[in-house]
Amino acid sequence: MSGLMKNNAIKRRAVLVARIIMVGATGVLVASTGLSRFANAAGNHREYLVEIRNLRFVPEELEVAVGDTIRWINQDISPHTATALDGEWDTQELIQGQSHSLVVTQEMAGEYYCLFHPHMRGKIRLRQE
Repeated sequence: MSGLMKNNAIKRRAVLVARIIMVGATGVLVASTGLSRFANAAGNHREYLVEIRNLRFVPEELEVAVGDTIRWINQDISPHTATALDGEWDTQELIQGQSHSLVVTQEMAGEYYCLFHPHMRGKIRLRQE
């Protein structure tokens, strides 16, 4: 392999490695903010992640559209739920490391809380698409 070809191959590898690192770092940043949105295979619907940690829902408020998915994951040592104030929807009990997803409906707009820790509150706002 000539010196020029070898140099070009090294540059291509460096660019590829830089892209992989950038994509990985972006994924970590998005996941750590709790605001991750992923394209849904069914269309333009998004998935939102709510982490339950330090006796809080993070983020506490979400603006979502009907048909989007919200996934709650419990990062705390104690069990939690995400339950509508009126009881119309519920994630059931989530122990540490467990998650539960719900597809957003019109009826989900409003506040929710943890059955075991009623001071923990979250809010879902509906966005018009």
